[in-house]
Amino acid sequence: MTKTCSRTAWTAAIIAVGLALPAVAETRSAPAPAPAVRSLPGGRTEVTVSADCVVQYNDLGVRDSRSADCTAQEVAAANEALTRYLKAAYSKPE
Repeated sequence: MTKTCSRTAWTAAIIAVGLALPAVAETRSAPAPAPAVRSLPGGRTEVTVSADCVVQYNDLGVRDSRSADCTAQEVAAANEALTRYLKAAYSKPE
């Protein structure tokens, strides 16, 4: 025998979920600050993504070292930050 839920039960469940969603959204952490890019001697560049993640690039922009604690997302953020930095540094003003 299959039980069916009443319209009132479904309405109550939908309202409960709707009220719970804002509470879940509020528990998410704030977005991380943008990575900091700085030039090093010899044309090298360093991108600091977090206190635990620093990524270094050679003079050609190829990543050659990173902190052991960097996540894949942090390395991707460092790559994107370096790309933006290089585009801004070498773009021709119009």
